[in-house]
Amino acid sequence: MKPWNALLAAAVLAPLVSSCTIVADLDSYVSADDLGCDMRLHLIEFSPHLTDAVYFQAVTRQTNELRALAIIDHMVVADRSFVMPNAIGPDPQALNFWADVSGDGFVQTSPFAGSDHSWRFEDVCVPEPNCDNGEDDCFSHVAPFVNITDPTELGNTLQLELAGLTSDVGFVEVHLIEHDLDLGLRRVVGLYRKDDVGDGPTFGLELRGLALPGRRYSVDVLVDRDGDGVIDPLSEVFTVTESDGSAYASAVTLDVTTSDPAGALPVEVGPSSEHPEQLVSPLPAP
Repeated sequence: MKPWNALLAAAVLAPLVSSCTIVADLDSYVSADDLGCDMRLHLIEFSPHLTDAVYFQAVTRQTNELRALAIIDHMVVADRSFVMPNAIGPDPQALNFWADVSGDGFVQTSPFAGSDHSWRFEDVCVPEPNCDNGEDDCFSHVAPFVNITDPTELGNTLQLELAGLTSDVGFVEVHLIEHDLDLGLRRVVGLYRKDDVGDGPTFGLELRGLALPGRRYSVDVLVDRDGDGVIDPLSEVFTVTESDGSAYASAVTLDVTTSDPAGALPVEVGPSSEHPEQLVSPLPAP
């Protein structure tokens, strides 16, 4: 196969587990006054939204500018969690998150402006848990909802078109990585996850407004080509090579039949030895 060097690095997937965790845990909580923190949340009892996409947006508190974004498209199961290592920088940020009941990709909070269910934490690094299980990042579906608005998007949009997919394909997961050269960090600022992308041969997705000109980004792409729920790094992990954010003004196409897989994610080392050193993305439990 020919090398693929248009604007795509690799990932390692864990075996099926009993919980539904989406992107990997690796870096433990870091003070927002220092490096920021991981962006994480554990949702439970979201059964009203099994067929809805759920958006998680880290935004600046005062100006509502988008800094990080996760999309679970769709929930599929009622309990789901994700972790985006080093996603949050030191500037004060809130977390807006919402179930896209209307299905248009923009928030219209019920009952103020539409049918979407939305909530907000004033500090993305300090979740506001409401579960009985004692977890400090657990949030249970609850009303009333919090009226939020779409953030200002200062960056370019990652538009990714996958080609060469067969009817066997399972999930697709994409990580937009910001390379923080000053601190030597790989910040997972964008996450897209879809458990079933249909029968092929193409599938498109986007992570809007994240790639800022003047900063460096790469993209990790995991494609479960055979639908077995386990990623083979030799054939199912790809990378968009590191580029300036300005390069994402144009769409990116990846043909999984002609592009060389990257093989494995770069090792991610956090300050705590208790956390794994690779991105992991288990599927929902059966």
